[in-house]
Amino acid sequence: MALAIRTVLEERRNPGSASRSWRFLRNTQAVLLGSLVFVAMTAAVFLTGDEWGRVVWAVLAGLLTAFIADELARRRS
Repeated sequence: MALAIRTVLEERRNPGSASRSWRFLRNTQAVLLGSLVFVAMTAAVFLTGDEWGRVVWAVLAGLLTAFIADELARRRS
């Protein structure tokens, strides 16, 4: 929720910043890699019988992985 509010406020100050901030979601390879990390971490939570609240961390790890993969791909090209 806080991330969405921050994005809205930044977009009001600097038009076009939201699309730049979230552009990594348009990179198919980055999203697939992030999804793979999410699935692997969620499977680990399920198999260990750990708390389901840890799935939130799996979501964040997947998003961060996708973001980093997109940044690395952009720097290469």
